[in-house]
Amino acid sequence: AASTAVAVRCTCDADASSDQNGPASKSPSRRLFNKLQADPAERLDVLPAADELGRGSRHFSVWTGLGKQVSLGDVLRASEGVEVVLIGETHDDTVAHQLELYLLMSLQTCRATALSLEMFETDVQPVIDEYLTGLIREKDMLMDARPWANYWSDYRPMVQFCKHA
Repeated sequence: AASTAVAVRCTCDADASSDQNGPASKSPSRRLFNKLQADPAERLDVLPAADELGRGSRHFSVWTGLGKQVSLGDVLRASEGVEVVLIGETHDDTVAHQLELYLLMSLQTCRATALSLEMFETDVQPVIDEYLTGLIREKDMLMDARPWANYWSDYRPMVQFCKHA
């Protein structure tokens, strides 16, 4: 059986072109999500403050293992002193994927960061690397990498961030 730990490094200098597909919506969270997919140089300017997220939201909340409610800012501060940050999620939860993108973008501002996606199996690592370095088009990467059905809506923004970071 193939292991599922593919690294999508966020340190590549690659071609800034990308395909523009995927779902659209008029909700505030979708507008933010769409902004995050826009010009890579402007992405960090649209992120809301981490200490404002996770408490009192009707969309999500953040809790410690001891049952204390905290903000994403607390999670980011806790992440500063560790070597590896693992985030578990339900694979078809779009809000969780938006939070993962937020954490990835925030962590990238203060430390070297790599994204590992269970969705891609280890045998496709060379294909992912070729895409991230601009050797192949996204269309070609997707033909060979066997992404899940929700790649466009849930995982592509994280891959694109890494490609352009």
